Amino acid sequence: MEEKGELRKSEGEILFPGIELYGMTVMPWSHDRFVAVIPVLLRMWKRMQAEGLTLDDLSRITDPGESFELLERLLPLIPVKEIVSKTLDVPLSEVEGWPFDRTDSLFLAVFMQNGQRILGLLKNLSGLAGTIRGILAKA
Repeated sequence: MEEKGELRKSEGEILFPGIELYGMTVMPWSHDRFVAVIPVLLRMWKRMQAEGLTLDDLSRITDPGESFELLERLLPLIPVKEIVSKTLDVPLSEVEGWPFDRTDSLFLAVFMQNGQRILGLLKNLSGLAGTIRGILAKA
């Protein structure tokens, strides 16, 4: 039951709650926002492949014996500022001037809201790459 004077939340606010940080709201990506972020994620995937990182490596990130080495290899490959810029529709030049804690906190919020989409895209890319390699090997 609503308290007197309490505002009702819309269905969208309930189904897709945003995370408020630094006066900004990080929401799950809309289709258009996801399309804007895909090129950044594709460049990240190419960097990961060039470094020899695979999705199997990412699945081992929580293994205490391997996580430090994997994080050391993975973190420099994540275009944190670009992902934050595209997600929040803020110019990259502005994001580049933000302090580390602001950028890092906003990126973590983006990942919390959209991590499944990011991992899903990477899995699809990995599967597609394997299929193409298989087809080319038979040709």
